[in-house]
Amino acid sequence: MIYESCKYILDLLLQIPYAFAVWNCGRDGMYVSYALARLLGMNNSNINAYNFSQTFNKLFDGFLNAASKQVLIDGAYSSTFNNLKVELKYNKQTDAYLLTITDISKQMNNDLLDILNILPVYVWQRNADLKLKYCNQKYADAFETNISDVIRNNMKLPIFINSKGLSLEQLAISSGKIQTTRKHTIINGVRKLLEISELPLNHKKQQIGYAFDVSEEDKIQNEYKIFKKQTFDALNTISVPIAIFDADTKLSFCNKAVLQFFDLEESYVASSPTFAAVLGVLFDQKKITQEQDYQTLKETWLRYFREIVVPYHTFMHTPDGKSVNIAVSPHYGGGLLFVFEDITEKLVMERERNTLFEVQRETIEHLHDGILVFGIDNKVRVMNPAFKGIWGTHNFDSDFLDVHIKDCFLRASNLFASPDDCEAWISKIISLAEFRTEDSGTITLTNEKNIDYAYVPLPDGLNFIRFVDVTDRRKLESALREKNDIMSQIDSLKSNFIANVSFELKSPINTISGFSDILINQYFGELNEKQMEYCYSILEATNKLAEIIDAMLSLATIKAGQNKVRYEEVYLLDFLNKLAELFHDATSKKNIIIQTSIDEPNLNAYCDEPSVKQVIFQIISLILKMTQIGETIYITASRSTEQQDYIAISIKNGGFGMPKDELDNVNKILMSNNDYRSNLSTASEFVFLFAKHVAQQHGGRLSISSDYETGTNITLSIPAQPPSFI
Repeated sequence: MIYESCKYILDLLLQIPYAFAVWNCGRDGMYVSYALARLLGMNNSNINAYNFSQTFNKLFDGFLNAASKQVLIDGAYSSTFNNLKVELKYNKQTDAYLLTITDISKQMNNDLLDILNILPVYVWQRNADLKLKYCNQKYADAFETNISDVIRNNMKLPIFINSKGLSLEQLAISSGKIQTTRKHTIINGVRKLLEISELPLNHKKQQIGYAFDVSEEDKIQNEYKIFKKQTFDALNTISVPIAIFDADTKLSFCNKAVLQFFDLEESYVASSPTFAAVLGVLFDQKKITQEQDYQTLKETWLRYFREIVVPYHTFMHTPDGKSVNIAVSPHYGGGLLFVFEDITEKLVMERERNTLFEVQRETIEHLHDGILVFGIDNKVRVMNPAFKGIWGTHNFDSDFLDVHIKDCFLRASNLFASPDDCEAWISKIISLAEFRTEDSGTITLTNEKNIDYAYVPLPDGLNFIRFVDVTDRRKLESALREKNDIMSQIDSLKSNFIANVSFELKSPINTISGFSDILINQYFGELNEKQMEYCYSILEATNKLAEIIDAMLSLATIKAGQNKVRYEEVYLLDFLNKLAELFHDATSKKNIIIQTSIDEPNLNAYCDEPSVKQVIFQIISLILKMTQIGETIYITASRSTEQQDYIAISIKNGGFGMPKDELDNVNKILMSNNDYRSNLSTASEFVFLFAKHVAQQHGGRLSISSDYETGTNITLSIPAQPPSFI
């Protein structure tokens, strides 16, 4: 029995769509709808709380038992059985329970229609007489109307008619298979290419259709055809022979250089001969090596198509005396790309260079003048026997090469009047190398030897010093007679030596970087993910090495007033992070962390990036030496509080600071108005002199504060605005 106190529930019952029950509305009473009673197989007249609960729990897997406690806490409890949603609600005020069962399958169908309506695909359904029964919103949008009008007017996308007069949907029904075609049409005033498919549903005698907009795909394919043609046209202008064979070993392309190099007919290569056929023609005409029989040679080369997955280089001598370097790379689609390079002249030049180098070495070894060549790191590169004889250091051997020149001259310290004179001479040589100023003079030693010296900075960053013992007048006269010839030879040696060393440094790096770019851009075929990862690692390591070499060479070539500042915008956070990465190996070994930060987003500066990078690189190297294991180096960039429109870059460590005497010398360098070069003695002093020079060129400042217990803080200020606004 239902009471007046539950009238609001009765109003709700009229809106429940499927089946319901309500009970304990103020008194002991229960109402079960006819639909629910029928679902339970019970008679409304004899339903009570006990038999209802037993039957319902049996049919719905103990739902009432599970819901009895939870509904008192949360006020509601629900569960789903197949397509039925069962929900129990409890009202504390009226102590009433409401049980409802709802069919959610209709809601699921509505959800499916909603999904079809938001898909970017044209979808439709036809009935048995091939008239539209359904379409989604994308289909209706193509006709700029609503779904109802499309179905009512049976609006269709472009119709495909074959030679027998059958449409695509008729072909699908007659064949019982999906039918697909592509047609151009105008949709919303725009020309589109649609890929249309019709799928028969034989068991329902209905049909489903869908269409994709493939306009962009078609555009990309057309652009690829144009790109391919342009690429082949460009390859035809290259003088290096290039040939491409497809996965079936057929010749798909070769440039004009191939025709000239192997003397092939254009009509022959246009017939797309197989690799084996081309190899046979070249073998018969003796255009390739005859060292192996044709069958063995063919099997060797055809194996490349099955085995090569990464670029491969091989070498071949042709019967006409050519030396050919062959680069074989996997090509897109499963074929191979061959690049033939005639290196005959290159090998001849390399042999001549090696011969010249040996002649130079022998010449230097037999010179009467002492020759000393050292690098930008002040380490010995070349030392001839005459140098050892002049300085009385016959105990020098080949192992002494690559040792600092300070250690070199300390071996001959007994020839100087005092240890201070020896230190002064070493400082002079280091100063000449840093500022690369040509110099000459005479040194008087304790054994009454008078030695002429001449310092010449070499273009590739090396330093050349010639020593001549002029004590004996006869040796001097002999040296004067030979001077013109020797100096002429030395100039030639110097030029060739510099060119060779510079080539040895730069050429391999440029080659590695260039080929890495080619691989990354996949000019000769796609690479897998692991290969791309290796290529990026190679390129990153090569770039880092090139930056370090360029920085070292640039530092060695700086002269007062000679280097010009080239301002450019520098993104500081990226700039500082890249510098920190250069010290990854060194900091990992000492468990030191380099932490970079800027005090505001997108903080940029305007400066000569290479010179500033050299300064900060050297300062970090210096700070790293003074940082204890496990400490942190902080590199920060912020607006300068002392100079308007300038950025202050601070490098600070958490280790120990400079010794007081060394700090005093550095402060003298920073406060002095001159170059203060003649009294330099330590590496740190040279670093600060160079850093001061770069800071002054930018109109900025360099400062240092150091305490032996709390660490060192070095600050460099550089412009935050272009020079015209400073």
